[in-house]
Amino acid sequence: MITRFGVENHLSFNEYTEVDFSPNNYIKSMRENINDTQEKWNRTLKSTVFFWWNSSWKTNLFDSIADLRHLVLESYSERANKKIDRNIFKLDINGESKKTKFELDFVCHWKKYSYLVAFNNTEVEKEKLSLILKWKEQFIFDRNHQEIEGNPKTLEERNDNMFFPRENVFFLSFLANTESKGSDKNRLSKQIYEYFENLMIYWSRCPCCNGEWHLNFPEWKSTIELLEHKKTDKYGKVIKSIMSQVGMDIIDIQLGWYKKLTLWNRDFPTRNRKVKIRRKLYDWKKIIWEIDFDLDKEESSWTKNFFKIIGPIIYTIMEWWVIMVDEMDETRHYLLTKALVNMIHDNEICDEEKPYQIIINTHSIELLDLEILRKDQIHFVERDWWATNTYSLDHFKEIQIRDNSDIVSAYTSWLFWWVPDFTHITI
Repeated sequence: MITRFGVENHLSFNEYTEVDFSPNNYIKSMRENINDTQEKWNRTLKSTVFFWWNSSWKTNLFDSIADLRHLVLESYSERANKKIDRNIFKLDINGESKKTKFELDFVCHWKKYSYLVAFNNTEVEKEKLSLILKWKEQFIFDRNHQEIEGNPKTLEERNDNMFFPRENVFFLSFLANTESKGSDKNRLSKQIYEYFENLMIYWSRCPCCNGEWHLNFPEWKSTIELLEHKKTDKYGKVIKSIMSQVGMDIIDIQLGWYKKLTLWNRDFPTRNRKVKIRRKLYDWKKIIWEIDFDLDKEESSWTKNFFKIIGPIIYTIMEWWVIMVDEMDETRHYLLTKALVNMIHDNEICDEEKPYQIIINTHSIELLDLEILRKDQIHFVERDWWATNTYSLDHFKEIQIRDNSDIVSAYTSWLFWWVPDFTHITI
C-alpha cells in the first residue's frame, strides 16, 4: 500500500509536491473506507480519487509513480556511462541542472518503509531506504553519491566490492539483482523489489497498446486469465456476477480462440483470445432467446472497457494489491462509476486481513460526494503556472467542509478554484 508519494522536477511537477494516501484519524465517518491494520501509522485508504478538468495533468501523477517503478526495476541492467532516463520539468530553464527527486512511503508485508532517491542525468546523488517504526525511523541503507552505509541489523553484510554499484544504478535494484537464485540472503530487498513489480497501472487509452495493460506484470491478472484460472474459480464467479448485474441481460461469459493469427496477435498473445458474451432476450418478462456476441467485434465500447478493467479491480480487492486506474469514468454511466466506488469499499467482497488500494483519476463530478467518500479521499489536481499541484479536500482551509456539505455545488460556485468556461469556443 502507498501511504505517501512525493515528486520534484519531473514531468509537470516543478517544486516538491507531496500526496498523502493515509487517513485522517480525526475523521470518524465511514471507517469502512480504511484498511485497518494493527498499527495506526500503517493504515491506508481503500481508495483515493483525483479530480479536476481536462489538461490539468492528473495522469502525470500516475506516470511519475510508473517512472519510479521502471527505474527501480530496470536501472540494474543499464550499461555503464548511460544517462539516467528522466523526464524533467521542461518549463524551467534550469531544470536540466536540477536533481529529480522521488519519495515513496509504502506498506509491504505489514511493515512500513520509506524510500527516497534523488538523481541527475548521470548519477544517483541520494538514495535511502528506511523502516518506519512507531516512534522512530530505522535506516536500512543510506547512499550519498558512491558512499553507501548499510544497517547490519536489517541488511545482510556483504563484500566491500558489492557495495559499489555503478553511479547510474539504483542501489535497491542492485541489491535485489545481485543475489544468487535460491539464496535467502537479503530477502528484504527482494520483497521490496517485488512490491514495485506488482504495482499495477491502467491507462484507458494507451497509444502503444490500445488501452491494454501498459506495464509489465504477470498476464494472469487480466480479466481473461482470471476467468480461466486453473486453481480456483472464485475470481470468475465474482466477475460474471458483476457483469450480469451491470449488463442487465448478460448471463454468461465464454472464452475461445481466434483461428487466424495476425501480426498484432503475435505481438500481444492475449489479443488472440476470443470472448463471447451470452445475452438473454426477453418478451413480456419471458426469456425467448439466448445468443452469443463477440466482445471485440459486436459489443459496445462500454462493455469492452468494463470487461478489461473489472478483472484487475476484483483481483486487487481480493488479493492485497495496489492498482491505479486512469480515466475511471470513461464510457461509463456516472451511476455505474459511483456503484464501482461503493463496491471497492464493500467489506463483504474482500478479506479484511488483506488490505488493498485503488487510486482513481476521474472527471466525474458525481464522485464529489461525501456520502460515498471521505474528505481525505478526495484530491484536487490543478495546473498553476504550468506546473501541477495537488491538495486534499481535507486540507482545504478556505471554507469549512462538513460531512454533509454539497461539494458539487461548492465546486461549480468556484469555491475551490476556478471552473473552466467553454462557452467562448467558436468555429
